[in-house]
Amino acid sequence: MKRFDSVGVFQELCKECCLAADVVETAKTKCEISQGHLEAAKKKKLADYSSRHIRSLEAFVQQETKSSDEVPLYIRYYFIKVLFALPFEKVVQGFRRKELQDAIKEVHHRHEDVRASDMGYFVKTLVSNQIKNDIIPPIFDYDQSTSSIKVIDSTFYFFLRNCNKKEVLEDIPLPSGIKESDATERLR
Repeated sequence: MKRFDSVGVFQELCKECCLAADVVETAKTKCEISQGHLEAAKKKKLADYSSRHIRSLEAFVQQETKSSDEVPLYIRYYFIKVLFALPFEKVVQGFRRKELQDAIKEVHHRHEDVRASDMGYFVKTLVSNQIKNDIIPPIFDYDQSTSSIKVIDSTFYFFLRNCNKKEVLEDIPLPSGIKESDATERLR
């Protein structure tokens, strides 16, 4: 649990391990917590965290469109796609703005239009967009001093490490104007 810097998530897992082992009060003798108890605890906490985080991701990627005929860039949607494709260790480490821009360009339906200024706007409004969409506490933050984006919600780390990323991504609706073929074509 050291990796997540969260005593709270660790305590919740310990509590669920005890409940799975039928330990509901201080025992007079030593009780063994098995790998099975831990797996049951992880499954329970994943279920607890999943609904909130999936709702938050759905709200985060939704974006109002302007009256223009051109499909917007939907940087937030592609940010989530990239985030879910990264190795977990990279998510924990955080990623620099330029790395994110390059990764988004690799999968974007209009990759040639993803500019540094678009990424600048995205990172500067990262927290305010979450708050505007009732994602409280925010999941992501941008650190200007290191030019890096980090996950700041320890329960999201747990969720991301333990969820079925493919299923979660399939449940997040494509923004209007993007066809499934556009969103997956560049991933091949």
